Amino acid sequence: MKIIIGKYEATIYPEGDGFTGAISLGFDAAGRRQRVKRKGRTKTEVRDKLREVVDDLEAGVLAVANYTVADAVNDYLAHGLKGKSPETVSNYRSLAAHHLIPHIGAAQLKALTADQLDEWTAGRRNCPPAHCASSTRSWNAPFGTPRPATRSAATSPASSTSPKDKKAAPPSP
Repeated sequence: MKIIIGKYEATIYPEGDGFTGAISLGFDAAGRRQRVKRKGRTKTEVRDKLREVVDDLEAGVLAVANYTVADAVNDYLAHGLKGKSPETVSNYRSLAAHHLIPHIGAAQLKALTADQLDEWTAGRRNCPPAHCASSTRSWNAPFGTPRPATRSAATSPASSTSPKDKKAAPPSP
């Protein structure tokens, strides 16, 4: 049975004790057919699984269900550091190996929640300096961990050097 899900053509066919659905994604550079398959006990179950796949594809999510944070970090370390110095690459690998992968590396990337990341970053803030990254700057460079926004005196309207801004600033008491 052929069906259209989004812009993709899918096929659902009986196999074993249930059904299998496949979506054709075209061909790779070597000419091999690229397909995504999902299995289920009923056609409806398979159709729902295929819809989830299409939703992920249309949203740009390329991760499979069992792709973990460790997999993503290792892929980044293997392919995302072109042009970085060997010392920088070594530093990033060390930070990932000691501070990221042991703590949240096993989490499935698709299932990772903001609460899990908040819990992990809170734990990093309370970590004794001897066990944590050598500096916040070295940690934030590769992984972009958000820090609380602070407003310094240099950026406040009262300390601006622009005459226009000084007029808008409230008078000092």
